[in-house]
Amino acid sequence: MHESVDANGINHFTETEVPKNVIVVDEAGKHYSLVGAIWFGGRADEILTATHMFNIVGSAGVSDSIKLVERFRFGQLIQPRRRELRTSLALSRCRMPTALDNGRRSPRNA
Repeated sequence: MHESVDANGINHFTETEVPKNVIVVDEAGKHYSLVGAIWFGGRADEILTATHMFNIVGSAGVSDSIKLVERFRFGQLIQPRRRELRTSLALSRCRMPTALDNGRRSPRNA
């Protein structure tokens, strides 16, 4: 995280997070990698903006993408600006991996 304070004493911050070793499995059992980044930043006295930009990559290349922009004021979501949120991978049914999923160790238990 990068933080700074301006001449008026207002805190500014920004952070970028990148997922590592995230595997997405569709209902047919095909595996995909999730690549991209989440960036967020803002001022302590104003609106925080968060952007989520991901590609879902399979053996044939990019299969789909997720792009979402959110705006918050004092911790409350004020504008979910969904410029593009589409996927064929039924993300609403995603679940955390179990310790042994399909006979393989999950990344969090490896």
